[in-house]
Amino acid sequence: MEKKAYIEDGYIVGLETTCKAATSLEGKKTNYHLPVPNHLVLERLLLVNGEVIEGDNPLVAKDKAQFTEINWRDSELIKVLNRIDQYEKDQNYPAELRTSPFTAEQYNQLLQDRKLLSDYPSVEIFPFVERPVLSGLI
Repeated sequence: MEKKAYIEDGYIVGLETTCKAATSLEGKKTNYHLPVPNHLVLERLLLVNGEVIEGDNPLVAKDKAQFTEINWRDSELIKVLNRIDQYEKDQNYPAELRTSPFTAEQYNQLLQDRKLLSDYPSVEIFPFVERPVLSGLI
């Protein structure tokens, strides 16, 4: 089995793993290159002195954590933004026709939640930092 890692800025951005199987077809030898999907291989690889070896890859762990945290942040932010939008639109209607369950004070808490969620990926040691504590309104 042959492995090649493609690296950019210290991260493994691609991996080519091939198996060479020689077969005979009318007296000719043919090599088949069977690619292994990257996501099945990257978790077990470590780059040492330019060589890919078996082991744990801290870069992959960081990428996975970033993916998880960004997905969490995005899903929470969508909920908060929808409630903010609902509150703001309701202000244009008479009080008896409003559907937003939030008060002006709670609206300000939602704005604070939006700020915390927006700033979360900018934290210096992201994604290895605690998630922001939100108001709990949603």
